[in-house]
Amino acid sequence: SYAFAECTKLATATAIPNSCTNLSMTFYRCYALAKAPTIGTKVTNMYWTFVDCTKMKSFPGTVPATCTNMENTFGGCTILTGTVKVNANPSTYSLCFNATTKAIKIYN
Repeated sequence: SYAFAECTKLATATAIPNSCTNLSMTFYRCYALAKAPTIGTKVTNMYWTFVDCTKMKSFPGTVPATCTNMENTFGGCTILTGTVKVNANPSTYSLCFNATTKAIKIYN
C-alpha cells in the first residue's frame, strides 16, 4: 500500500503481481497515470487505489473475485470511461466512482 502515492509524474505502471494483496492508496494522486495497470488475482484491498488519477482514461483489467474493499477506488478519476470489469462482490463499495464524470459501465 502507498507504494506510488503522490508520485505526480508517474505516467505508466507495470502489472501488479499476483502475490500482491493490498493496493490501498497505491496510486493515490498519481495525476499523470493515463492507464491503470493490470491487477493481480489475489488483491483483497483496493481502498482509494486510484483516487485523483485525473489523466486515467481506462481500466483495462479485472477486479478479481478476492477483492473485498473497493471504497473510493476510482474517486476523482474525472476522465475514466468505458467498462470496468468487477468479478468481486466487495463488502465496501461506497464512493467507488465518486466524482467520475464520464459514462462508465460496470461488468460483473
